[in-house]
Amino acid sequence: MATETELKMLVPEEDIERLKSELSDMAGTAGEHKMLQNQYYDTPSLTLSGAKVALRIRRDGEAFIQTFKTQGRSINGLHQRQEWEWVLATPQLDLQKLTEVEWPEALDKAQLQDQLLAIFSTDFTRTLWDIQWQGSELEVVIDQGRVVFEDPDTEQRYQEPICEVEIELKRGAEAAINSFAQQLQQQIPSLVPSDISKAQRGYRLFDCARNG
Repeated sequence: MATETELKMLVPEEDIERLKSELSDMAGTAGEHKMLQNQYYDTPSLTLSGAKVALRIRRDGEAFIQTFKTQGRSINGLHQRQEWEWVLATPQLDLQKLTEVEWPEALDKAQLQDQLLAIFSTDFTRTLWDIQWQGSELEVVIDQGRVVFEDPDTEQRYQEPICEVEIELKRGAEAAINSFAQQLQQQIPSLVPSDISKAQRGYRLFDCARNG
């Protein structure tokens, strides 16, 4: 288990290339590119969402990673939450791993495990830079892709774009995240802090598709 501390900002699509150039100058190198495919799981009644936790499997190259996250807290784009990760041999949920997490006391884990199913996906290209800033180590990424929900009843596909930058603290002082974000906003004023995670956007899309 680890505590993830990151700041998220939305990026207008027309400013993406400029932002990539600024980050490459700061890092002294071009960003690393990778494709990430993420499938989120819940019960038909969205029990996990109601308990403010998220469960997903991510494909990163040839690796499959199962992740469980708590909601934590989010203020002005700065997100702090607990997360657990496990490398899997196949893209199938390993429910035994969930015995290690801080499971919400109000939920019956054994009962819910039989109800879990794929709900929505978030697939995006990630461009990544490792940046030293004020004595701290930051991982800065730009994610471009989409959140997708495919309604199994109507076979209709719903989606919305992902276009955002995340600044994650890998080592050092939390203040470095805010300082770095302020520097980016001075260079690109269109950047806007966001308190909405990709998972929350997926659930919002699910709700809109089902309830209008």
